[in-house]
Amino acid sequence: MKTFPHNIFPGVNPYLQSRLLESDWRSFHAIFVVDIAKTLSLAVLPLGYIAQPEAGLQVRHIDGDTPGFRVPDVAVYDTGTAAESIATPSAVAATSVVPAAEFVDTTNIPDEYNAVAIRKLGADEQAPVAWLEVLSPSNKLPRSAFKDYATKRTEVLRAGIVFVEVDFIYTQPPTSLRLPNYSRTQSGAYPYHITVIDPRPELDAGNAYTYGFGVLDALPTVTIPLDGDDRVDFDFGVAYRKTFDEGLYAVQINYDREAPAFSQFSTADRDRIRAHLAAQT
Repeated sequence: MKTFPHNIFPGVNPYLQSRLLESDWRSFHAIFVVDIAKTLSLAVLPLGYIAQPEAGLQVRHIDGDTPGFRVPDVAVYDTGTAAESIATPSAVAATSVVPAAEFVDTTNIPDEYNAVAIRKLGADEQAPVAWLEVLSPSNKLPRSAFKDYATKRTEVLRAGIVFVEVDFIYTQPPTSLRLPNYSRTQSGAYPYHITVIDPRPELDAGNAYTYGFGVLDALPTVTIPLDGDDRVDFDFGVAYRKTFDEGLYAVQINYDREAPAFSQFSTADRDRIRAHLAAQT
């Protein structure tokens, strides 16, 4: 069995990703959520903010007086102290910019989803400043839970909360019709996306910034708006590498075997992936 002691790809490992889509996505999701929170809290967030993972994935209310909001997996809090930015890498340019309102779903469907979020603790009450969601296959079309997820996303956006969507599910369409569909081999499509939706100052005037990246690209550093004019440039690759290494995924990947979902990469991407693997040996 051909293995390596580390991730031999610069970003998302396609051999691992294709296997996770077949069997073990939930386990990876749970570890990745915690590592995002740790990475944000330890070295990245401006002074005055903290990030915390939430217990479990079940749908819950943030508080009893605010129906419609759910407690996500990662929360960012404003501690009320003066903000002072910590130096971080510059963010790369988004590959597309569309109105934030494009991500609003108008259906009324009950919620059932797996989520990651960023939240804020204000002076008197908990209040999200940003909401981070790592998509699971069940949250995307053609799965029926997509409308549940889209309805929940709409609630967050209409509340004026920044929404960050991390999408590694290349086998299903993007959550916005404005993005080219990799699973349908549309021109200009990327297998992976991270989208930052800023509905401020109001939803109709906000924008969504999508960072698309390919099978041999590093995970991007993206700018996440926080409270007011505060923001953080967050390198998702740092959290991904932490998950890959500490989750012991390196020793679990058999590079001699391609999972069934591997065939759903484009022909050109399969050739790139195999050539990159061959160059490591």
